[in-house]
Amino acid sequence: MRYTLCLLLSLLSLTAFSQEARYFPKNFQSRQNGKTNFERHYFLEENKVRVDDYANQKLKQKSTVNGTLVTDEVDAYLWYIKNPLEHYLKPYFPNLKASITHFNDDGKLAYEMYAKGNKLTYGQVWNKENTPVLVEGSGQDIVAAKDKTEEAYYIFKDSVLVSAFIYRTQQKDTLHLRFDQMAAPKAGLSAFTNQLASTIQYPEDALNLDREATVYIQFTVDEQGHLKDFLTLNREEFEFDKKAIEKLKAYPTWNPAMLKGRPVKTRYTLPIVFRLEYSN
Repeated sequence: MRYTLCLLLSLLSLTAFSQEARYFPKNFQSRQNGKTNFERHYFLEENKVRVDDYANQKLKQKSTVNGTLVTDEVDAYLWYIKNPLEHYLKPYFPNLKASITHFNDDGKLAYEMYAKGNKLTYGQVWNKENTPVLVEGSGQDIVAAKDKTEEAYYIFKDSVLVSAFIYRTQQKDTLHLRFDQMAAPKAGLSAFTNQLASTIQYPEDALNLDREATVYIQFTVDEQGHLKDFLTLNREEFEFDKKAIEKLKAYPTWNPAMLKGRPVKTRYTLPIVFRLEYSN
């Protein structure tokens, strides 16, 4: 038996279906083999797929995707819409369209969004008082973290999100969420993922018990490209996250994110998959 680690998650192939449910981690990036508190329900409706996302049995998002009946393509497109980064683009995206309604934890409307290929527009955004903030497609929304340590600012113009950043009240700094060039390893993302996957040690107890896991590590990349402020977004047994963070802390500096010709601090979330492979 040997183990492998993956940093870019592969997608499962599923085609013809009428109704199906799958389990996900908190951010709905990748399907999970076991049951979680985050469910995605798929419904086939003529030439489109309707998707309902539930978190802790509460409806969080309703989506409709046109142009495919393949659920792995639906998952990839919905993840890109939520995280519109260039390396998530797929060749079939230009053929797809989607409409999305997202809800806050209290069940009230958060935003309505539309996608056509890689073009994303907002129909409306509601603030915490449930008041619409877009007037003729323009406006600003401010969302404070529950612990008051962060304030996220979203600025819209002509129905497009033109600026987004987080102000951290304790550090008194700004993390940019929109930029002209994203932060990236100097040797390239592919080389980075291969090196990281080959050097992270599989937790011995988990290996002995045939346990697998997917961990999501969040960190900042500062103006000099240093990786810092590591945080595990999902807790797993056997300290999978500690093994990953240990290697990330020792990794060389990245190329920082760039905005209007200057380096800026940003936040990055990295999925790391611990998988076991069995061989004769």
